[in-house]
Amino acid sequence: MEYFEITGGTPLHGSITLQGSKNAALPLMAASILHPGRTTLHHVPAIRDVDVMIEILENIGCTVQKDNGTLIIDAAKAEHFEVAASLGERMRSTIILLGSMLGRAGRAKMPFPGGCIIGMRPIDIHITSLGKMGAVFEETDGMLCAVTDGLCGSRIHLRFPSVGATENVILAAVYARGRTRIENCAKEPEIFTAYHTINYVGVAQKAAPTMISVSCALSRRTAAWTGSGRRCPAEARRWSCPYSPDAWPTRSPPRRQRRKRCRPAHPPCGRSVGRSQTHPRC
Repeated sequence: MEYFEITGGTPLHGSITLQGSKNAALPLMAASILHPGRTTLHHVPAIRDVDVMIEILENIGCTVQKDNGTLIIDAAKAEHFEVAASLGERMRSTIILLGSMLGRAGRAKMPFPGGCIIGMRPIDIHITSLGKMGAVFEETDGMLCAVTDGLCGSRIHLRFPSVGATENVILAAVYARGRTRIENCAKEPEIFTAYHTINYVGVAQKAAPTMISVSCALSRRTAAWTGSGRRCPAEARRWSCPYSPDAWPTRSPPRRQRRKRCRPAHPPCGRSVGRSQTHPRC
């Protein structure tokens, strides 16, 4: 069995450049289908899943330009809303195209997601949630097919705060009639990245930490997004800093000292008086 052997005892120092977050970039690449115009994404990571998503978007009919971490996606001519099995089986994130395709075209066809080594991660929450919005699903020749006469806003309570299901419902709700309320939603950073970005094509209002509501209000303006860094390397850098020559200050800032006083205290000025005394200003 292969393994990494790490010898410690050496102070860490230096700097790194964080790649963009894959978990934030892929949902926004899927969201670009909703906007029948040009979407610009900056700081997109150079990884295989992004390349596969680019191929999928091009097969759908989008025009994708890639230049040094920037993607310019034009979905004006997107019309073939089907993901080829050879592409869809190569990554897990294919499923997040479901909400965008149903919202834009009312139909979607794709293979069941693959490319995940973590193990079984069922998509029943995605199907159940989108079904409440009016989508009808069936399996044909190993492909997941979905159609709708028009998505409708609904109150959806996720039995588990799934990141992918939350993203799918948010994207589907952009074109849905009425307001969609998502309860027990996921709270990861990429959720709120998508939440803020879709304000270009829809109006999203977060009412509570575990609830998001989305109502349809389409816009034709060009969308742009700059990706944040990945969380894992950022956390590794954060925890390595205190042991490096350019360390963060290891001394905590002084805590605010609470003033000690006898009871009872006079509320307006805080001066303490005896139990049988009266403050001179009272």
